[in-house]
Amino acid sequence: MLTQRKLLDRCLAHYRMDSYGSIRDDVSMLLGLFADMRGAPERLAELLEGVPGADDIVHRFRFLVDASGDGIVDPEKGIVRPYAVVTDPADVDPATVESLVRAHYEKMAALLREAGKEEAAAELEAERAFERRDAAPELAYDYRDELGDFIRDHLDYDSLVSVLREAAYGFAASYELAWFMLWSHYGETIATEDPFRPYAALWKAGVRFGRTADRLVVWTP
Repeated sequence: MLTQRKLLDRCLAHYRMDSYGSIRDDVSMLLGLFADMRGAPERLAELLEGVPGADDIVHRFRFLVDASGDGIVDPEKGIVRPYAVVTDPADVDPATVESLVRAHYEKMAALLREAGKEEAAAELEAERAFERRDAAPELAYDYRDELGDFIRDHLDYDSLVSVLREAAYGFAASYELAWFMLWSHYGETIATEDPFRPYAALWKAGVRFGRTADRLVVWTP
């Protein structure tokens, strides 16, 4: 039977590192695991064998890697980007971009409503015009702290998937993408269906977006 300890030891062996002793400390040592696997998703699948939802995790990982590549900047010098960035953005037409941005805020509102934050949910659902700009505007608060607290409350810290929480975050230094990749676990207890898929699709397309007081805005990075 695969346990948290065995999964951690398997992943640490990939780095040729010894355990610090505690599961919590060892979890933090896996921060770069998903980022390191950008060029070898089949190896990630091997490391995750026996983890519930592993096939879905690897599938979502591949979805993101399609746009970010293996992270190698200079193979001769061994220079690698520490986090995934979009280098080959997906081709998404403007109408689809707007649809994805609106879908993202609808999903975030649904999560806030599940969390009992009705007023915040209503604010995100308020009708807003859509606008493209050349630079980032001053953005309104998006309730990321409240969303994060709600989602983390639904992580079973005794599960195998919880071992991967830092590794998934370390892929692109993004909680949203981490939650997207691990949603097979969170989705067992959260009713909102796949809430971070629009965000992941926008990230993959290299789109930056946000919300002002009266607009939904996208801009050129």
